[in-house]
Amino acid sequence: MAIGKNKNATKASRKGGKKKVADPFSKKDWYDIKAPANFEVRNVGRTLVTRTTGTKIASDALKGRVFEVSLGDLNKHDDEDSHRKFRFICEDVQGRHCLTNFHGMDMTTDRLRMLIKKWQTLIEAQADIRTSDGYLLRVFCIGFTMKMRGQIRKTAYAQHTQIKAIRKKMVEIMTRDIAGSELKEVVNKLIPNSIGSEIEKACRGIYPLQNVNVRKVKVLKKPKFDVTRLMEMHGESYSSVTVDEKGQRVERVDGYEPPIDLAIEGKRRFIRFIADILINGLHRLEYRGYDSSGIAFDSDYAEQRACMVVRQKGKVEELEHAVKSLENIDWSGEYAVHVGIAHTRWATHGEPSAVNSHPQRSDEQNQFVCVHNGIITNYKDIKQYLIKKGYVFESETDTEVVIKLVKYLYDKHKQENISFQKLIEMACSQLEGAFALLFKSIHYPAQLCATRRGSPMVIGVKCANEFAANHIPVTFSKDLSLQSRHQKVDSETNESRRIFLNLRGVFSAPLKNPDQPLSDLTVAGNDRSIEYYFASDASAIIEHTNQVIFMEDDDLAVVNNGTLTIHRSQHEASGQSTIREIIELKIELQEIMKGNYKYFMQKEIFEQPESVVNTMRGRVNFNTKKVVLGGIKDYINEIRRCRRLILIACGTSYHSAVATRQLLEELSELPVMVELASDFLDRSTPVFRDDVCIFISQSGETADTILALRYCKQRGALIVGFTNTVGSSISRESHCGVHINAGPEIGVASTKAYTSQFLALVLFGLVLSEDSISKQSRREDIIDGLQKLPELIKEVLTCDQKIRDFAENLYQKSSLLVMGRGFNFATCLEGALKVKELTYMHSEGILAGELKHGPLAMVDDTMPIVMIIMDDPVKTKCMNAYSQVQARGGQPVLICNNDDEELIKLARRYIAVPRTVDCLQGILCVVPMQLLSFHIAVLRGYDVDCPRNLAKSVTVA
Repeated sequence: MAIGKNKNATKASRKGGKKKVADPFSKKDWYDIKAPANFEVRNVGRTLVTRTTGTKIASDALKGRVFEVSLGDLNKHDDEDSHRKFRFICEDVQGRHCLTNFHGMDMTTDRLRMLIKKWQTLIEAQADIRTSDGYLLRVFCIGFTMKMRGQIRKTAYAQHTQIKAIRKKMVEIMTRDIAGSELKEVVNKLIPNSIGSEIEKACRGIYPLQNVNVRKVKVLKKPKFDVTRLMEMHGESYSSVTVDEKGQRVERVDGYEPPIDLAIEGKRRFIRFIADILINGLHRLEYRGYDSSGIAFDSDYAEQRACMVVRQKGKVEELEHAVKSLENIDWSGEYAVHVGIAHTRWATHGEPSAVNSHPQRSDEQNQFVCVHNGIITNYKDIKQYLIKKGYVFESETDTEVVIKLVKYLYDKHKQENISFQKLIEMACSQLEGAFALLFKSIHYPAQLCATRRGSPMVIGVKCANEFAANHIPVTFSKDLSLQSRHQKVDSETNESRRIFLNLRGVFSAPLKNPDQPLSDLTVAGNDRSIEYYFASDASAIIEHTNQVIFMEDDDLAVVNNGTLTIHRSQHEASGQSTIREIIELKIELQEIMKGNYKYFMQKEIFEQPESVVNTMRGRVNFNTKKVVLGGIKDYINEIRRCRRLILIACGTSYHSAVATRQLLEELSELPVMVELASDFLDRSTPVFRDDVCIFISQSGETADTILALRYCKQRGALIVGFTNTVGSSISRESHCGVHINAGPEIGVASTKAYTSQFLALVLFGLVLSEDSISKQSRREDIIDGLQKLPELIKEVLTCDQKIRDFAENLYQKSSLLVMGRGFNFATCLEGALKVKELTYMHSEGILAGELKHGPLAMVDDTMPIVMIIMDDPVKTKCMNAYSQVQARGGQPVLICNNDDEELIKLARRYIAVPRTVDCLQGILCVVPMQLLSFHIAVLRGYDVDCPRNLAKSVTVA
């Protein structure tokens, strides 16, 4: 029967009359179906329901209806995904809108049939997983094997053990990605099929997979209906939330913590005022670079306080908006004592996202929260131990491991009434690496613990009156004996004790009481109110106070009801200071953001001793001569078997590839090509499945490099990314990669990113040659050179004034030639580029071997020339070029080894740099060129941080 047709409407009655025609639609209404804000298209259709009459409510008939919509219709211009069907269930009706929630997902039968082909193995897995907001999902995954790289045989059948391993990996990744996420985040992962892509990458080392998809999702159970949560899913604040595919996990120094505000005794502060101070501190730290931020503060002013945690991906303004949008917060509440923490994060462990942002929490009740700078090198061991104890992790960060370790120790020792100080001392005794940590807990209201090791932290102190003393004594606790450290408290298995031997302190009793009375910071006068500000950078607190205390490594600062004390576990040296002085900073806010430097670029040049350490941290063991790059370890055998290495980049990143090409050829014994991304694309360069293509970019967003990456990926090559930005396009689209860990670089002209890229590629070469016996002696020499490198860079930086004197003779010139060869040819190219970028002079990097093929015509007594001549195998050839230049009246500035007396006597003007391994000499030689270009630009009156017409990241091809 056709819809709307009344079969009795035209039939005559027995008496010959006609019945009245009734339109069935007159009693029905149309309602709009609204999809959650995860999707681009919100209005997905309309549904018909009988109009409300009497006690029959239309909305009751609508609730529970299930609608199936193609993903192609939900996302604009996404017809390729029309085979995936999302189901939505109507949970509430507002006006004429049916507000729906996710109810499942499925793939069409046609699509599944199309994927099934001969000569491959179909592998399926399923798991029942509960989301963090209470939904129980049954998730089905499907994947197909594919030919291995370079395989000739037609079939691609996996063995039984491989199928079991792949199925286990599927369940593991699905559980990890879903169990720690809310339903809306799960949906965001289903839309781009990021879970399937991650499984495909993770299983590459077992057996190559293709067409891995989450083919079906069922909602088995859901929590009690909450209209507020449903409105959040449909609210504007969530309309732009998307989750991209995950990039590689790479290690590097994490985030920066902004100020902590504590107002006590006498002065009362509104919670709005406290939140504003914290967020304003974050704004002060924006110049350092970040990708997400977060804040934690007390959400009520009753005796039992709850800790409110707000985290947001993106700019601090977005976090500020999220905080102001919070409901059920009494912003007029006043506090006499309050602890709040906030943080801006630069992603290292895990992609930029809200769940990976700081503060990290111990559980859903936020019993303990912390923020963290640095890197915990043994976090994987601790995490594995805590997982065995039943702890579930919601993020990918090393910071969450720290706060869950604190929660574990608290649960274990809470019957002993353990203090916050002792709890943090116990936790930090297990940590390895560099860190600065701040802790807050609802179990210890009005208390804050702060500690540091290898990462800076400063305490700002503000009060109305003067301090009773200009210092604070340090309290020393009794040292843990080795016997107590190894004391076994839990009934662990032998295997567990073997695996977690480095966690010995976790099993020990609490630290003993201090062996001396506590000494705190006291205030003279009647008004004893005092505020403390903790930060990694004084720029966040200088507007509030210039009275600061600089913490030392392994200091533990404790604030308890307005009292500040500083603790240490033991004396480490007889001459160690037993006080921490209060220092008055005589510096303005803008100055301290750049440290003692006038320009960001200058600051970044002088940060290179630290940035190269960060690149090597956790990767190089100088005792065992081992190098580990976690981001590529699953692919290293495949890389060793490849046909050739192709390094593709632009600008400064290209020069880092040129600088390491010779070493990579030497260590890998593979042909190495170095390509400019734009030229590589213009030539439509042939790429084969057994090639390894390495893409280098500081930002990870360079347009030409990304286009070249996709070109190579389509042709089946293995893609390796070297970037300084977690979650960037290159890191997401690469099969594996290395994070260079240079830290945020503000100046447009790259300095420390270049040396870190250079160094990361050297580490890559060392990993490739690890299995070569003939290369061991060479590898050991290079690793010894790496150990000395930071100090050698510091030595080069002492030549700054001498280089400035040379700049005064050059800044009025219109051109500059930079010559060299061998390992230092790339230094010539990079040095010339820096001069072009900053000074707007014509500058050219010349291979000394090509001097007679044209460039020699430019040489005369007026042409400024810089020549790089090191005591290496090409020194004799470089000296020939030097003689040619001198014969034509040229007076070059030489960059040479400081122990090369013969060359120093020969040169009228020279810059002497320390000697190191030949393949690392370019890192030391490029620093004088960076300083020279900087000083010439300053003398010319140009803005070195923002050169004209240039951008930090070239995102347009």
